[in-house]
Order: sequence, then C-alpha cells, then structure tokens
Amino acid sequence: GKYSLSLNPGLLFFYRESKGKNGAPYDLLDRVKGERSLTPSLVYYLYSQRGRLLRGELSTKFDTYSKSWSEVKSDIDLSPVQWLTLRETNFFLPNDGKLKSSNTFVSLNFNRASVWSNYYYQNFPEEIRYLQWGATVPLGRFLSFSFRQRFDLKLSEDREKDYALKVDRGCWQGVLSYKW
Repeated sequence: GKYSLSLNPGLLFFYRESKGKNGAPYDLLDRVKGERSLTPSLVYYLYSQRGRLLRGELSTKFDTYSKSWSEVKSDIDLSPVQWLTLRETNFFLPNDGKLKSSNTFVSLNFNRASVWSNYYYQNFPEEIRYLQWGATVPLGRFLSFSFRQRFDLKLSEDREKDYALKVDRGCWQGVLSYKW
C-alpha cells in the first residue's frame, strides 16, 4: 500500500524509403538511406505516497534490413527526496558485450539554488571522459547567476567554462553569457 509500480511496454515500427536524385547518379550526397526497424522498450515507474521516486527505461532497436540489433539503452532517474535527483544513462553494445557510453548526473536543489555534477564516459568510437559541474544561484526574483565547468579527465585539462546571468520573467527570458 505504500508503493506502486507501473510498467509500460512499447513497440515502435519505423519505415523510411530510400530517396535520392534519380537524374544525377553521381550525386550521392543528397541520397537518404532507407530504414526499417523495430524498437521494443519498457518504461517503468515507482511511486510512493509522496509522488514519483523512480523512472526507468530499457530499449533497443532491431534493423530488419541488416538483421542486427543496435545498442541497448538503460535509463534510470531517481528522486528519493525532493531536493536530490540522480540520473544514469548507459548504452551497451550487445554484439561486443561492452559499454559504449555512460552518463551520470547528480543534482541538489534548495529553493531556486542548485548544485550539480555530471560524469560522462564514452568507449566507442573513441574514448572520452569528462567531469562537469556547475551551480545556479538566484540574485533576485527574476535574475539568476550560473556557472559551469567541464574538465577532460583523459587529457587532464580544463575544456570549457561558462558564466551566465539569466533574466526569466515567465513570458520572456534573456541570457548574457561568457564562455571560455
């Protein structure tokens, strides 16, 4: 009686014709490859008396032309308390049995202020690893300041910094930012 679970299976069929310029066979840049695929998925939710605690998704895609499965996506969004959010998204390569990429996100929210961190890892087609963090602080009713920094763990160097002032009046927004 304290928790409820919702399971939502899905099956998507996608079809696209192959298109191109029939009058110019040398022009391959304008050609769109045909696709026919099936995407099975399962989205699940866990609720408590306070509201949603967990959202998860499992999905993959089967290409009927090449008779092959693409990567498997696993997505979990967990909010055990109102001020904490945890997200994890993974892509697995079923043919190789390896992890293609992983994205981990943690956010702490207090009133309108927030602090967050993000770790991203990619193994295929090349290895990429970075850690990103940031914060948003309200400066008034409509004005806020945010900071974001991305650090490349593979190269051990700063890759990007972003400072921004944001005005949000509800019906319109404005952002003044500086990126380094």
